[in-house]
Amino acid sequence: MRAVPRALFLLPGSIALALLGSGAGAGAQETPLSVTYGPKASTAEGDPDFREVIFLSVPDSIKDRLYVRVFDPDTGGTHDLIYGGAEDTETRYRLFGGAGAYSDAVSGGPEPGPEQLAAGTVLGERAIGASPALDDRWQTLFSALPEQGEAVGGRRVFRLQVETTTGNDGNLYSVTVSLRDRRNLAPDGLEIVDLAPTVREPDGQHVTELRFAVPADAERLKVRDFDGANAKISFVSAFRSVPLAASGQNDWRESEVAIQPDERGQTAALVFGGGDELPNDVTFEVFDQAGQAVPIQLPPRLWKPNQRPLPEADVELLANCVSVAFDASRSSDPDGDQLSYEWRFGDGATGAGRALVHQYPGPGTYHGELRLMDASGQVGAGAVRPLEVFLKQPPTAVPGSDLAAAPGESVAFDGTASRPGERPIARWLWDFYDGSSGEGRTASHSFARPGRYVVTLRVEDDSAPPCNFGTAQQIVQVNARPVAVAGEDQRLSVGQTLTLDGSRSYDVDGRIKTYQWDFGDGTGKTGARADHAYAAPGTYTATLTVEDDAGVSNSRSSD
Repeated sequence: MRAVPRALFLLPGSIALALLGSGAGAGAQETPLSVTYGPKASTAEGDPDFREVIFLSVPDSIKDRLYVRVFDPDTGGTHDLIYGGAEDTETRYRLFGGAGAYSDAVSGGPEPGPEQLAAGTVLGERAIGASPALDDRWQTLFSALPEQGEAVGGRRVFRLQVETTTGNDGNLYSVTVSLRDRRNLAPDGLEIVDLAPTVREPDGQHVTELRFAVPADAERLKVRDFDGANAKISFVSAFRSVPLAASGQNDWRESEVAIQPDERGQTAALVFGGGDELPNDVTFEVFDQAGQAVPIQLPPRLWKPNQRPLPEADVELLANCVSVAFDASRSSDPDGDQLSYEWRFGDGATGAGRALVHQYPGPGTYHGELRLMDASGQVGAGAVRPLEVFLKQPPTAVPGSDLAAAPGESVAFDGTASRPGERPIARWLWDFYDGSSGEGRTASHSFARPGRYVVTLRVEDDSAPPCNFGTAQQIVQVNARPVAVAGEDQRLSVGQTLTLDGSRSYDVDGRIKTYQWDFGDGTGKTGARADHAYAAPGTYTATLTVEDDAGVSNSRSSD
């Protein structure tokens, strides 16, 4: 099968690689490894072509020198599989850049021919056999400047070909790109992909996850696996898992997956584990409905098997009949992971949180869902629970704009703008928030003390509950008189400049809007501070009058 792959470097949520044991010395390697067998090995080991063609890409914004580093590049010692007791396999690593390193090479799809394998410019070549000095550790094999890669869609792309030239042993390794020669420091935006990766499932306690971006126009995907040894293989997206056919020993098996709309353009994965042999080396390919190869992200990820969360939702219609309380507190995760909650209310709006209230635009039947994600970090970390919400049309209370008043001043309330629902309004009920109430389309009330009063209008139709009423609130700010503070008495000489400061004046429920000074000699000024000189001796009473921003009868005060 030879089909041109889709654009390789458009993986949503791509991340910089963080592989353990990143120094020059030996260290634990917890990422599943790529596998390339010697050409004399049987393809029943899981490697159908004895090579890996890996594309390394960085954004154009990266200008620093790049170092191509390989974990355990030798064939022998730790991780590698040796047949017959003799380490007889040599692996050739070649780095390609320049024109064609990507564009020509991918024209052969996952099974490139000689022309594709020769495309581009060779930037470096290393042949490595068994070497204790390179065993179980990271080693820089090549370095290059970003501009030596092929320019593709705002990125610079290199091709690393890993091919065995002799022997029958299995070479297990991992690849990254670093900004440093002796340790792994991935450049921002680094992406590593392979059209037909051969990877190892190391044991029976974990699963291996291979991620890829579902094409934005995908209707279905075809997944091929080679030498799966009857492992359990699944297509996994955020909210569903689809079992796939697993190949047997030394053969290919093909499955087709219908793609759901919300999976298009998102990250998905092939997850596999178990099988008739452990460790298990398997090769994968993914194609869209047009036969184009879909790039698969490297390195694979190793996980403990994850159980999806169990969503439960309590839905309660609130008294105003357009608001609904949603509560996912009864949801759980079998693995004990922390959960995140997303609500899709069915009206185009979304919300986050374990419990929340959503107001709908009006009556009707809404088909929403609760989406849970656990904190496992895996692609298949979510579960969905469908929800159906039915809202009846109640009357709508409209009490009018917020008001301001002075204590004891009569306040007029008007609910005539309230709107009926399916039945005419029969009652208008007012709660003035101070222990008193009123009834009628209009009402009046005076408040004895300053404060902020949340007045509620409830309108009821002539039908029985539920949804036979509507409520709305109106704020009445009963103003507290401002306090004018003119300052201390002063003694001064005729003609001496006096500075009067009223800035200590205050208003407990608003702000001072104006300051007016009367100097007691027939003159005055405005402003919190004022300068004045008296022309004749005597005793003068300077009066400060302040006015707050409420605009009611008790908005002024003097000192």
